[in-house]
Amino acid sequence: MTTARRTPRGRRTRDALVEAGRRVFERDGFLHARITDIASEAGVAHGTFYTYFATKEELFRVVASSVLSTTAPTTRAIEYTSTEQAARGIARATRRYLVRYRENAALMGVIEQVATFDPGVQEMLTERSEAYLARTEAHILAVGRLGVLPEGLDPYSTAIALTSMVSRTAYSLLVGNPAVKKPVDFDQSARTLSMLWGAALGLTVPPDASKE
Repeated sequence: MTTARRTPRGRRTRDALVEAGRRVFERDGFLHARITDIASEAGVAHGTFYTYFATKEELFRVVASSVLSTTAPTTRAIEYTSTEQAARGIARATRRYLVRYRENAALMGVIEQVATFDPGVQEMLTERSEAYLARTEAHILAVGRLGVLPEGLDPYSTAIALTSMVSRTAYSLLVGNPAVKKPVDFDQSARTLSMLWGAALGLTVPPDASKE
């Protein structure tokens, strides 16, 4: 690391490049984003970019890591004392996921694209997916301790199905899916996903729960 990168000014410059990179990647996508445009957006000379990042790919991994950590699930323990609490907890978790995804939707689409050819970005996505899968299974096991899960329901298989349902719905609605031809209301989507989640676990999610 050069001396310039260790100074307060250097850290500010690096932060400016990361923020500029995010804006340019969101606007132009990864393939069309140019280092010249990123440097200009950050208000620095083209050559300054290389003081902090060797390549556009390196900068993108930093941006992607920041976004994926922002949208990662919480790690606090899950314990429910009633089916109503469980239903509302699941609704809140589902809405929280959708809100965070919406806040980062433009870049999430780019991250998904880059993951198809960058193993480092693919690994980040995999780690995030594993975290959500584990979190979903924890919700299911907590509901199971209330004794209301349908007989024969396997928690891990159910976690895979529910996680896939929510994540792919978020992508379709917020990033884009050519097959989706009709406008879909965000709140209605959050409510519907929460109700489907709850129904799969033998819970009734109140229609207003996803707005809490």
